[in-house]
Amino acid sequence: EFLANFQNTKANASNADELRAIFERLDANNDNRISRHELLSVVARDQTVYDFLLRDADVGPAGDDEAISNAVDDVYKAMCGDSKYFDFADFVAYFRSIARIHGCGL
Repeated sequence: EFLANFQNTKANASNADELRAIFERLDANNDNRISRHELLSVVARDQTVYDFLLRDADVGPAGDDEAISNAVDDVYKAMCGDSKYFDFADFVAYFRSIARIHGCGL
């Protein structure tokens, strides 16, 4: 369902706006890069970001901090590997790669 919605919106400008809005929510200190700590902190307190990033993750029952932390780590590593930060270009590339894997066009 998420990917179907993503497929329908990713190819147009509103998708870029949505990705930018989520990225800005993640960028707590406005330095245009996201650390693992920032990502985990925002996911823990912002339901919109949580839903956007972890919708397809298997995090178990609500409030399972270890499962959420592991899911965030997986997303973080997929975006930036061993780097200390990811930027907007990495963020967009990650979602484009998900769309390609699941057969959604971007």
